[in-house]
Amino acid sequence: MATSLFTPILNDRTRAPYFFNGRLLTGETMTAEQRAQHVAHELLAQGLGDGVAHGLQVDVSTAFNTIDRPVVTVKAGVAISRRGDLLLLSEDTPVELVRPATASVALGPPSAKAMRSTSASPLSASRSSSSATSA
Repeated sequence: MATSLFTPILNDRTRAPYFFNGRLLTGETMTAEQRAQHVAHELLAQGLGDGVAHGLQVDVSTAFNTIDRPVVTVKAGVAISRRGDLLLLSEDTPVELVRPATASVALGPPSAKAMRSTSASPLSASRSSSSATSA
């Protein structure tokens, strides 16, 4: 059966609350508004396509680049993700392509294998030196 011309076709994905002066704002209505906005951005991204809108060129950095620490500069720009998220880089940003040696500490604890290999070396050295002194 065909839908009448004057029958609204509603969906729950893009339905947003109607705000007006005097309305009580609750967490549920704000969440519903945010969800509707996110779905609208996602649909817009599907229609336009994801990718770089403008900018975000990558150039070799002349100021910071060395053989040991390669650095590129990402130019300011805007992109749209597949989920409809707007990605904004407001200023040119230098990016190191190699992690510093101390980065593993910031990334979390080392793996169990790394723990065994690093803890075994000093312990083995102390055992061998103590056995050499006792012999």
